[in-house]
Amino acid sequence: MKNRDTATLKEIFTLVPGLASSYVERVKKPLSENYIPYIRPSHRQYSSIDAYVNKKLIPAEKIFPAHTLYVSTDGQGSHTYA
Repeated sequence: MKNRDTATLKEIFTLVPGLASSYVERVKKPLSENYIPYIRPSHRQYSSIDAYVNKKLIPAEKIFPAHTLYVSTDGQGSHTYA
């Protein structure tokens, strides 16, 4: 029997995987208004923006709105703080 004071992450949040850096073309600075930050695993929030990607080249379901809570991982167990 589940304790009523607990819930799984899936019960509270919509869990959606992002895109690995090997699947996107990244640039150091945005080249136009079409470029959005690409978030990467980092131990500091300020260094989570690794590069910028052209949102026209990214599937719409992989572009997340501002203020999205994220936990990034590289698939090897590395993660940032949420």
